[in-house]
Amino acid sequence: MVISVDPGETTGIAFWENDGTFIRRTTYDLETMLDFTASGKEYITTIVCEDYRLRQGKQMVQTGSRFVAVQIIGALKSMAKRVGARFVLQPAQILTIAELHSGLKRPANHAKSHDIDAYNHGYYYFETKGLLQPKPL
Repeated sequence: MVISVDPGETTGIAFWENDGTFIRRTTYDLETMLDFTASGKEYITTIVCEDYRLRQGKQMVQTGSRFVAVQIIGALKSMAKRVGARFVLQPAQILTIAELHSGLKRPANHAKSHDIDAYNHGYYYFETKGLLQPKPL
């Protein structure tokens, strides 16, 4: 199984078969996500995760942040090591292309976009592996 993740206060997660067959998508809060990563899902072969980088000019906005996305990424890396899964970081910038190729656009309301971003990260990953193709417009 492959999971693709959009980490944050609300973490989007999508579940896939190893051949790129989509299973489901959902969101988890921080505690649920930490429980999930601690549970030792040995059947997970690959974790695809959106990378987080503090962008120039955002330092003031992030002052006081607990960097939850970074905490989630660390928990996912630890999980990958524990279960022997491959860990793949993808830049957030791929989402523009990924949503065009997957046909699943994120809603205008950012709070409702996390599971869709996770799906699009997974779609892009499988596309780069040649297992999925861009959907016709």
